[in-house]
Amino acid sequence: RRVGRGKKHFNILKFRTMRGDTPHDVPTHLLKNADSYITKSGAFLRKTSLDELPQIYNILAGQMSIIGPRPALYNQYDL
Repeated sequence: RRVGRGKKHFNILKFRTMRGDTPHDVPTHLLKNADSYITKSGAFLRKTSLDELPQIYNILAGQMSIIGPRPALYNQYDL
């Protein structure tokens, strides 16, 4: 979830690149052996940045801009 224009929350879209049993409460960069959680197709999607492609829908829906920083996570809004 992200915070968009008008402080409205929306879900940022991405392709799933990690297995379903990945811990949800730990950021990827803090996981021990994070590469073991990435799927084979997920490695390709991440390497080519194709996992970001579904965000075009978020841009067309007016939830985020094509220029500028990525919208903040919902729990970072106060920061």
